[in-house]
Amino acid sequence: MTVAGAGDEVLCLEPWYATYEAAIRAGGAEARPVKLSLQNARQKISEDSLRAAAGDRTRAILLNSPNNPGGYVFGREDLETVATFAERHNLWIISDEVYRSAVFDGEFLSIASIPGMTERTIIVNSLSKSHAMTGWRLGWTLGPVSASVHLENLAQCMLFGSPTFIQDAAAVALDEAGDEDMRFFSSELKRKRDLMCARLSEIPQLKFSRPGGGMFCFVDVSATGLPGTEFAEHLYSTERLAIVPGVAFGPAMKNYIRISFSGADSVIESGMDRLKLFCAGLQQQRSRDRI
Repeated sequence: MTVAGAGDEVLCLEPWYATYEAAIRAGGAEARPVKLSLQNARQKISEDSLRAAAGDRTRAILLNSPNNPGGYVFGREDLETVATFAERHNLWIISDEVYRSAVFDGEFLSIASIPGMTERTIIVNSLSKSHAMTGWRLGWTLGPVSASVHLENLAQCMLFGSPTFIQDAAAVALDEAGDEDMRFFSSELKRKRDLMCARLSEIPQLKFSRPGGGMFCFVDVSATGLPGTEFAEHLYSTERLAIVPGVAFGPAMKNYIRISFSGADSVIESGMDRLKLFCAGLQQQRSRDRI
């Protein structure tokens, strides 16, 4: 609502977080998908894909790194591609950095650190993931004054401020959770990531890219013969294992599912046992159907 209004467009990197499209539409704008190169380990964003999606009414690019649902962490090359495009077309950057404390391989790099981007970038962050305060619903933005004055007006109309006890809890969290706590949190998620990826690798029908951050694996299930939504429904009905179908994260993601590795090790192991059994059953059924 601050940078794009009725009739405007916002470029969203697909897969995107499930609520992005609704948030953009709330102000009358339209989300334009820019599909990431999911299998490219080095660079996932191309200028050609940005150019193909942009138009005269494009006002901003919504960037999410580490990405939810895929855990993709954009490196300097990707960020410079976005920065160059944004500067050339005079676009705002909205950078969702909620998972910045959960980067496993290398270090997090904000697009605001790219030369020329500070004055056109609005950073969105919260305590939901970094301090395990998901239900407290407290976050903030960082941006240039030209955008912040409008964000302040919007927040006053929509929020009227956060409850005092939540602000007090946030102050304690920020004061008492130091770098060591953040490193422990990230190392635990990395260990769980490795556990889940090792188990997923045992299932030949499933394809995935090893997430570099966040707390989810985004898995291509097309080789099973089922689209993501049908896969998720059958998985729950037969194995009582709940996952999220990929269609929630963009129109081109119908063959994907999202799986969380934030739970206890025993939950991950049990879930992977059920997923493996389910996929083996699908393979057996396909073999019988071919006879």
